[in-house]
Amino acid sequence: MGAGYSLLTWAMAIFNIRGAFLFNAEFEDHDHAEHVYAQFVQENAEWEEQPVKSDTVKSMIINIRIKTYTLYVYITYLIRLKANIIYLRKWGLETTKSSYHLEIR
Repeated sequence: MGAGYSLLTWAMAIFNIRGAFLFNAEFEDHDHAEHVYAQFVQENAEWEEQPVKSDTVKSMIINIRIKTYTLYVYITYLIRLKANIIYLRKWGLETTKSSYHLEIR
């Protein structure tokens, strides 16, 4: 079972790394993982003070910040779009009702 899961996530990572991480997160034991990660951070607190020297890691951090901002902008856009759609739908219904009343009279 473990080898099959590893092979599946490896294949997913080749085609879509983000999807592979999301897939892995769905199957990860969250309670155990949180405990292990928290313990790891606690045991290696001195790593927080180490400067980042790797250009790859620096570029990854920049990419994460850019993607986070892009996602924020996109979500904000969707929220505004949804608000506009709701407004237009309401306005359209009111207009339809008022024109319907005008035709009857």
